[in-house]
Amino acid sequence: MLSKSYKILVVLCFFTVGAFSQVKEKTVPNTQISGTVLDIDSKLPIEYASIIVFSKGDIKPITATATNKKGQFLIKGIDTGTYRLQLDFLGFKTKLIGAIQIDLKHQQIILNGLELEKTSKELASVTVTSSKRLVENKIDKIVYNAEKDLSSQGGVATDILKKVPMVSVDIDGNVELSGSSSIRFLINGKPSLAFGSNITEVLQSIPASQIKSVEVITNPGAKYDAQGLGGIINIILKDNKSKGYNTSINMSTGTLLENAAINFSARKNNFGLSAFVSGNERLLAATPMTMNRTTFDTIAKTTNYLQQAGSSDVKRHGYQSGLNLDWTYQKKNIFTASIKGMGFGVQSSGFNSQEFNTQNNSGATINKIYLQNQTSYKFDEKNWEFEAAYKRKFDTEDKELEISFSSQKGNGLVRANSAQSQLPSDSLIYATINSNNFQQTENEVKIDFTQPLGHDIKWNMGGKINIQDLNSSTDVLSLASDQSYI
Repeated sequence: MLSKSYKILVVLCFFTVGAFSQVKEKTVPNTQISGTVLDIDSKLPIEYASIIVFSKGDIKPITATATNKKGQFLIKGIDTGTYRLQLDFLGFKTKLIGAIQIDLKHQQIILNGLELEKTSKELASVTVTSSKRLVENKIDKIVYNAEKDLSSQGGVATDILKKVPMVSVDIDGNVELSGSSSIRFLINGKPSLAFGSNITEVLQSIPASQIKSVEVITNPGAKYDAQGLGGIINIILKDNKSKGYNTSINMSTGTLLENAAINFSARKNNFGLSAFVSGNERLLAATPMTMNRTTFDTIAKTTNYLQQAGSSDVKRHGYQSGLNLDWTYQKKNIFTASIKGMGFGVQSSGFNSQEFNTQNNSGATINKIYLQNQTSYKFDEKNWEFEAAYKRKFDTEDKELEISFSSQKGNGLVRANSAQSQLPSDSLIYATINSNNFQQTENEVKIDFTQPLGHDIKWNMGGKINIQDLNSSTDVLSLASDQSYI
């Protein structure tokens, strides 16, 4: 209902503005300004010279055109009044022509032989600025600039990784780098406790709209831990550096994957603050399954028939939130602090009906069994991260010193149940109940120093102290013959 009302309002506004414009821009028939533009030295016509029309006293142009191969231009449908023209072309001085009067007596203005003078100044230097390419090859890594890929903004991190060179993602969301699944995942260059539990689910919980770029490091330096023999994938989240106040909202809905993100940033002078909240949910999706199998026992001379039919339901959710502060002192001293929270989970359930039928050579049934299988799975984890850092930059490019402290804490729960019953008596013949609770904390103090030794060589030195604590408790219960669990 709200969407329909909004469309009606937009249409009304369109016709209102259109009607207002028609009243304001009423013109006298056959009004026009024409002419030719020439090079003052060679007297040759200038093609593609810009002709810009301004009303008297206004700085905003009302219309513009360009000259053809013969240096001619024509502007039609101008209202009566006083105008000025501005003539521009690269390598020539700007020419202004003022006090052009259009009225009932002067409806057609002809300005032939307008001459432009070449500029004699030479540029001391030229700076060409271009936007980042989608994929960049650097000395030690490949960078995929996800924020430049508009087609991926409605998905999750897994969708982004499918487009990164050297990275492959299978149908279940498992990631491989150059054919190896031994990968070290980082967020903003730092490890996260979330990746230590269930990488597939974490990647499903990060909205693509929050990702700035993805770095693929196939030959990690000494500053990285000896984990991930296949390489490192570093996910860089967006951090708005624009001055003033900025707010952005991203949302995608109407499909099985619902996404939403709100980003806020404020920056004044050398101080900046930013906050974000994002989340997504994969709505409940059912996957039906059927299978028929026939086998023949050549020794017993029997035929075995197996028929299966079932379905599985899966849904996922994830959310993130964070607050970042940064302060720059005398341009080369940068202080930062941040706190982030993350939660994600998955729930699934399924059933499978099985019919076993054994027949002899004559087709008589020897044995028939009906089984009903049920499974359920739940995974849920929450993490908090705090970090404070100081970075010192130097006059030499890429030379820097960084000191940081980080603390992370997470807890989670995994439950997996399965049961098998024999029909028609519905008697339980097999069942397991598994429950795993875990908690983990990590505190780290680190110092890194980078010194360039040449155009393609960097020297890194540093050290760190890392303290980890992991507590995990698992209960496994199995159905006993007396129908109790042990």
